[in-house]
Parts: sequence; C-alpha cells; structure tokens
Amino acid sequence: GRIEDRSTPMLVYVLNVETSEWRPVTCSCQAGNGSSVPEWRSLHASCVVSTTRASGKEREELLILGGSAEHVAAFSSGNPADFRPYALDLETFAWRTRVGKPDEGEPDPSPRLRFAMEAYGPYVIVYGGHGWSGTPMDGDSLLRLDPCSLKWRRLRARNRPCSHLVTPAACLAGGVLIGGVSMRALGGGIAPVPKLDLLALCEPPTANAEAGADPSGASAEKDGGTVAASWEGCPRSAAEAA
Repeated sequence: GRIEDRSTPMLVYVLNVETSEWRPVTCSCQAGNGSSVPEWRSLHASCVVSTTRASGKEREELLILGGSAEHVAAFSSGNPADFRPYALDLETFAWRTRVGKPDEGEPDPSPRLRFAMEAYGPYVIVYGGHGWSGTPMDGDSLLRLDPCSLKWRRLRARNRPCSHLVTPAACLAGGVLIGGVSMRALGGGIAPVPKLDLLALCEPPTANAEAGADPSGASAEKDGGTVAASWEGCPRSAAEAA
C-alpha cells in the first residue's frame, strides 16, 4: 500500500503491545533546526540504541538511516535519500541529527537503501546496501556509527565473507548475516541469493597490538611499513588458524 501522510514527518505512530492499539505522536525537532526531522522513508533501516547525554542521563533513541524518500513498490528501487543519522528520543519524542560535516572522524558514507544494521555494544554496525541505479556499495560495505556523536568510521575486515561480498537486503542479527538479493537479475530486477556469514566482532590480536596496531581501526607505522589492525573481522576461512 501507499502511505498517504508522507507530508507529515513530525508524526510517528506508537504501538501499545499489551492492548495492540496504535496512537499518533507529534514530535519536535532540534531548536531552530527543522532539518533534524527525516522525511518518510521506504527501504530504510532502524534500531533502538541507548545513548548517554552530557548530563550523564541515559536515554533510549530510535535511530533512522538511509532509504528512499520516494514511494518504492515491491521488488523495485528509488533514489536514495541522505544517509544522515536521525535519532528520536523515545521519552521526549524530539528528533536530533548532526548538523554540517563532522568536525573529526570520517566523512559520511554514500547514501543507500536495502542495507542491514544492528546495535552492537555502544555502536551501530551497518552492512551492505546499494546506491544509485542499484549499484552495490563496494568500498563502504562495513561501517560503524557512534550513536552519541553520530560520527562514522569505516571498518576493515580481516578477510572476506564466504559468499557474496556485498549483499543488499541481507539480515544482520547477532553478527549473523543471512540472505539478501542480487541487483543484477535478468531484466534489471532483483533476485534472492543464498548467504550465511558470521561477522565476528572482536579486539585486535595481541601480536598486532604489540606491533603498534591502533584498536580504533587506524593503521600504525612500524619498520617503514604499515601494520593494519586486525579487528571486527568477517569469519575466518576453513584453512585459517583460529
């Protein structure tokens, strides 16, 4: 079906799971910043995260990323909306986002839809998706977002997934990637693909840490060469030692 009230982004719907009843809630935005409210989206992703404000109080927020601002029919695609993170405080129902370019850290990833995301510890992990004209995201396929600062970091995996390097529409739960689609189906459509991979999120091995690897994901210089941190990697192959 088609959502008829896309012109009212300040409105969200809350489901009471005990009574199975919906109620509309009107949201607010950052003071003087109406752009902190996302448009209605199709093929976006969301999750609930816990964040700590400067006051030290912990809040639960609904984090919204990506998708398309167009109405997208099943088995089709639309132009990607911005990939700015939007967070909705579930107590005050106020939206917030990061204004302008990040003053530190890495640039925002390319816009995308049909991607997977999951809250993992204090961060949000994003995998896969596709951008304009169904093009898979090759260099931006594994990302980490800090939900407090709304800043991004690209993750470098130790190795490659066992199947389908970048898979739009995969499901990510508990570090397990399941399923997805191919954007190169006959006739320009999409087709499901078999996929089962484990994304092992871990600290760098001791040997790398001693060699000067930065646990944050940066590279370290040693003996004239670059030592890449081995961390937050994809599953080891059968021939790779544990």
